[in-house]
Amino acid sequence: MNKLKQFVNNIDIDLKVTISLVFILLFVGTIFYMIVEKWSMIDSLYFCVVTMATVGYGDFSPHTTVGKLFTIVYIFVSIGTFVALCTQLADLLIQRRKRKTQAKENP
Repeated sequence: MNKLKQFVNNIDIDLKVTISLVFILLFVGTIFYMIVEKWSMIDSLYFCVVTMATVGYGDFSPHTTVGKLFTIVYIFVSIGTFVALCTQLADLLIQRRKRKTQAKENP
């Protein structure tokens, strides 16, 4: 548990905010599709994740006008947030690798 706390404490605030935004987008999208499109929670969450990750299998699509309009906005916002998250995670991993390499070179 100490390693987890240490890891979380070392995460940059920007990354924490982006992770929070991803979960908020998934939550809001899931609730929206459950209410408006009458999808189950799993189907709604699945659609949100597939859309956010730009996979887009095509097995679900909104049928209401409000659902389609929401999806247009959701696509732009969620893909941008997902890309930011991937970029920040990659940067974190690169920085950790650099620190380890520098520590080995300069004991």
